[in-house]
Amino acid sequence: MALIRNNFYSGLVLGSLMPLIAYALTTWTDWDQYFTNRPAIFYVLAGLVNLFMMRWFYRNQGENTGRGVIFVTFLGVLLLIITRNISVNY
Repeated sequence: MALIRNNFYSGLVLGSLMPLIAYALTTWTDWDQYFTNRPAIFYVLAGLVNLFMMRWFYRNQGENTGRGVIFVTFLGVLLLIITRNISVNY
């Protein structure tokens, strides 16, 4: 953990990597055509990777970095719901 500083901004940067990769995969490749029933599959996978990353930081004394990762994940889920017209039924 010596390579990553324990601060909120490092978490923002690290948490943004997976959603940016998911965006690139859905925009510039045709991989999403294989998942026609699940158009947001890459974004869901990016969120899961971020949650595992957040858990790792919290378990290894990187609370501030974990907070940055979870903040980006939360914003990403909100953007996904707004932009993909996903309805949340409860």
